[in-house]
Amino acid sequence: MTRVGRANSWLLGLALLSLCSLAPAGDPEPVRSPGGEPGRVHALVGAAIVPAPGQRLERGTILIRDGLIEAIGPAVKVPDDAQVWDLSGRTIYPGLIEPYLRLASRPDPEAKPAAAPAPPAGGGATHPNPKIQAHQDVARGLILEREALASLRQAGFTAALVAPERGILRGTSALVALRDGTAREQVIEARVAHHLAFEYGGWESRSYPNSLMGAMALARQTLLDAEHNAAAWEVYRRKPLGAPRPQSDESLKSLGDALSGQLPLCLEARDAGMLLRGANLLREFELVPWVVLGSNDAPRWLDEVRASEAQLILSLNFAPLPIWDSEAELPDVAHAALRAWHEEPAAPGLLERAGVSFAFTSQGLKDRSQLLARVREAISRGLSEQAALEALTTVPSKLLGAPQLGTIRTGGAANLTISVGPLFEETSAVTEVWVEGLRYPTQTELPTPKDLAGRWRLSGPGEDLVLELSHEEGLLSGKIPAAAGEEGAEDQALGPVELWRDRLRIQLPASSGGLILTLRGRPPLLEGRLGEGPLLLQKLAPKPKAPKEGQPPPRPLRPLDLPVRAPWPPL
Repeated sequence: MTRVGRANSWLLGLALLSLCSLAPAGDPEPVRSPGGEPGRVHALVGAAIVPAPGQRLERGTILIRDGLIEAIGPAVKVPDDAQVWDLSGRTIYPGLIEPYLRLASRPDPEAKPAAAPAPPAGGGATHPNPKIQAHQDVARGLILEREALASLRQAGFTAALVAPERGILRGTSALVALRDGTAREQVIEARVAHHLAFEYGGWESRSYPNSLMGAMALARQTLLDAEHNAAAWEVYRRKPLGAPRPQSDESLKSLGDALSGQLPLCLEARDAGMLLRGANLLREFELVPWVVLGSNDAPRWLDEVRASEAQLILSLNFAPLPIWDSEAELPDVAHAALRAWHEEPAAPGLLERAGVSFAFTSQGLKDRSQLLARVREAISRGLSEQAALEALTTVPSKLLGAPQLGTIRTGGAANLTISVGPLFEETSAVTEVWVEGLRYPTQTELPTPKDLAGRWRLSGPGEDLVLELSHEEGLLSGKIPAAAGEEGAEDQALGPVELWRDRLRIQLPASSGGLILTLRGRPPLLEGRLGEGPLLLQKLAPKPKAPKEGQPPPRPLRPLDLPVRAPWPPL
């Protein structure tokens, strides 16, 4: 290279260095290994840690190495090769687990009706009825779309059981880590459970079954055929000479590990009635039963549900409040709809007090961002916070046979859910999740003045104030409200309050030091520095509205004590 060329290269490098130094500060750049890969060692410091339901460490450090928890505690030594993440003001929980996630994986066999039932999508030596898909393995065709992964991680999930979507005997599910990458990198366990649902078409359907009775009959007959097929092949293999060979059916063969008890059979039931009908079928074949319950009416048949010995997965898609436009329409509102709206949020608390274990699923929610709001609703109706956290962590971990998930402990997977404040508080939000040592921020949109309006607590070195921010026509203003109970105390107006992208600039009044503070982030937590210490601005719950004059205060809904019901009628 000529002297001129070397000089030009040097100037180009200097220009690039200058541009990098002018880039706005953000999350710390990942530490790189000599080979250029992102660092594999991380230290999460300064946060409160909940290693498992019922346990809490007010301030500690989690050390992650190669996707596993290497150490956890209040005095963990941070190695020199670790990238340090300051999580002051946050709480770290075990990564939440979704125990029942249905994803479309193949076209519906009934999408194009034909005169005769179409063969299964895979063809070959499979069951002649397209609704029997027991040979299907989700892991073989797993594709997790980016949008689905982002939605699940924003809700706080780090792992999920992906179940087949269509059919009666639908095939086997796979436990996956909700990380980016290929299916080989995501699949934790390829075959976890078989899945059953009493799916049927209407009377206009051209294929069998077209009724609930037909769907149950087909499921039972298929299980009987699978037992017979296994016995026939066992006899044939012992003495193949002079004996007719049994037919090959991959669906019937696949059901062998469910009939032998090696894999559980998970029933999707829309209500307790279907749960009990399905439990009778599963008991007949001595299967290991799981039940995903779409309607939270299990407490109405508590003794029968307990006797079924099924592992319950409860939907958080509680029945909505029936809507009517006028009082004249009120008599037309079904009593069952009103009862479901009132009783379903109380069901988890009733099951907890009855000693029935259960996990929660977000399946059925139109928007998974409502997950924590639904859990809070159940807590307000009698469910304990510890049981709520167990239903999202330790119970699904045990159910899915994944002891490396569901808790934060040495040697476990570095699957973490990180929130601002306690997870089930109204103002809390999931800010990031870690999946097998990989960090995924969940909040990417820029805040707006409307987002910032409300009550905030400002805390830092020498500062502990409550602020109230408001907005009008896109402009922010604020004040420090007068302390309650102090005579003559007045609100103090803040200086200019300015928002640029994700940075908030606030000037405190002279009586509070007149400091100009710059914070960054989005609700419910903004962060900055004051001297050598962290500065946190955390959103507070709004003040409860006082009842109008002459109106009594609203009466809180209490946990229900349902009367004893008659035994479930036989089929």
